[in-house]
Formats: sequence, C-alpha cells, structure tokens
Amino acid sequence: MKLWLSRLRSGRYLITQYKPILTTIGTTDVKDLYIKPGEPVGIPSMCNGILTLVGSKPLKRLESVKIELEGKLL
Repeated sequence: MKLWLSRLRSGRYLITQYKPILTTIGTTDVKDLYIKPGEPVGIPSMCNGILTLVGSKPLKRLESVKIELEGKLL
C-alpha cells in the first residue's frame, strides 16, 4: 500500500494514505501537519522506530515522503 510518512512539528511521525495538510495552528504563525478529513489510515504520533521499518533516514520537521508498506494476514 502506498502511504505518506510525515514528520510533525513535535518531531513525531505520522502515516497517512492522503498527503497531510500543512496549516497554521489556530491564530498563531506556527505551522503543523494535520490528517486530511476522510483519511482512511491516519496513524499519528509514531516514534523514530518507524524509520527502521520503512528504511528511511530521519525526515526534516514538516517533511512528507511517499512510502510503500506491505501487510499480510498471519
């Protein structure tokens, strides 16, 4: 399955099927990534361990890259 791996402003990681939305937080000038409405996957707040699973180097904050994950019924 083709997904997006993104690094949030906090440094945690997010996996989504749709590219997350980069927007400002409330009335501040601070930006962060948010899950798009209707997102069928949306796995937020993942630690750096996800990088080992997908074979990626650490991302810059607010950066998103396409990944492919495979799943099987065990």
